[in-house]
Amino acid sequence: MATRPVIGSCINRLARRVAPSLRAARTAAHIRNQCELIIGYHLASSSHADVNGETWLLDAVGPEVNRFVDLGANVGDWTTALLVRNPTAQGIAVEPGIEALGQLRARLPASVTVVPAAAGSAEGTASFFEQPEAGEHSSIIAGWVQEAQRRQVQVVTVDALLDRHGWDRLDFLKIDTEGYDGHALEGASQALRDHRIGLVQFEYNRPWREAGTTLGGVLRSLGNVGYEIRVLRPHGLDAYEYEPFGEFFSYSNFVALSPASHLFSRVHSEREDQPC
Repeated sequence: MATRPVIGSCINRLARRVAPSLRAARTAAHIRNQCELIIGYHLASSSHADVNGETWLLDAVGPEVNRFVDLGANVGDWTTALLVRNPTAQGIAVEPGIEALGQLRARLPASVTVVPAAAGSAEGTASFFEQPEAGEHSSIIAGWVQEAQRRQVQVVTVDALLDRHGWDRLDFLKIDTEGYDGHALEGASQALRDHRIGLVQFEYNRPWREAGTTLGGVLRSLGNVGYEIRVLRPHGLDAYEYEPFGEFFSYSNFVALSPASHLFSRVHSEREDQPC
C-alpha cells in the first residue's frame, strides 16, 4: 500500500526535472493527445449507429417514444430511424443548415415539425458554419469546420420549443450539435429540473474544447437535478465515473435518464450496468 505514494512522489520529481525542456513539454502534449484518443476509442470505437450503441438504444426505447426532439437533425437519419420503431411518434427536428433543411423537409412526415434554427442556451441569433452538401460537421463552433460558409441563423431553446408546442412531456431529447451540446442542454434546464424530459442522448467530441462547456460540468448539472448518467456502448448503457477520465475531447455518446420516465425501467431491463 505504501508503494503507491512513493511512486507518485518519484513521478512528480521527474516531471519537475524535465518540465523546463520545450522538447519534453511537446512530447508530453503529444502523448496526452494520443491518450485522449485511446479513452475515446475505449468508450466509442466508431460513430456508426450500428456500432456505437445508437441502434441498440433506439431498439430498446424507440417503440415507447411518443414525443421526441432531434437537435442537429441534419438530413434526418436519426429521426427516420426512430420513426421506423414507432411510426406514430410526434417530433420536432431542429436544423439550421440550408441544404440539410431541404432534404429534411422532403423526407419527414407531417408528424414531425421542422424548425430552421440552431439550438442553444438562449434564444437569439448566432453565426453558423455550414459545410457543403449538408456536411455532418457543420457547427456554431468557429474553426471546427473547414471550407464552411458562415451564415447568421436563429437560435432556439428546448424549453421554448416545448412551451410553443404545448408539450408537457418529452420522451427523448437527442442532441448532436457538433460541440454545442452543452449549450443546448442549458436551454432545456427548466424541463430537466421538472423531469419533463425522460431520456437525453448527447454527443461529446473534440469541438467541446472551444465550446466553453465541459463534460464534467454537464454531468454534474444533470446529476444535481436527479438524472442518472450512462455512457452509450455498443450493446447497452454502462455506468460512468467522470474522475478517472476527466476531459478527453474524443467522440462518445452519453445518456441521462430520469427515474420518473417510463423509459427508465425499459432501458435497465435490457442490460445490467457494467463499469466502463
